[in-house]
Amino acid sequence: AQLPSGTVVQYGFATNGDYLNLTTTSWVTSGVTMEFTPKLSSSKLICWGIVVSSMWNISSRGTSVKMRIKVEDDYLSEAQTQTGGQHADYTHGMTAAQTQFGIYTNSDTTAKTCEIWVQNEDNLCSASLNQYTGYSQILVMEVVA
Repeated sequence: AQLPSGTVVQYGFATNGDYLNLTTTSWVTSGVTMEFTPKLSSSKLICWGIVVSSMWNISSRGTSVKMRIKVEDDYLSEAQTQTGGQHADYTHGMTAAQTQFGIYTNSDTTAKTCEIWVQNEDNLCSASLNQYTGYSQILVMEVVA
């Protein structure tokens, strides 16, 4: 009760470097997941995620890989975070680290499942996670509201 607003109470971290082929337009878990148990029932969880995604064989302009952060059943964010395009009859490949964050309003001290979900948005390209060097990661910080 004496800690000022914004004070970090605790943090947790998870990482996954396993290859994941994104072959459909369905949302799938990235494999980056962790259980986080808040110490305060009135805190906020600040979640920051990063995925290392690749796209190639791009067959149309504006294809993309999307990611979003999920805590329990709440999606905290959604964004088109990597976009590739076809130019003059050539297909371009790209690998990039995509980042995103979201804030979850906590209401109890039960364990929460925190994870990153990804999607090959339109399936007009081949896409994957962690194909090349790098690990996808999530960081969760509990802060005093």
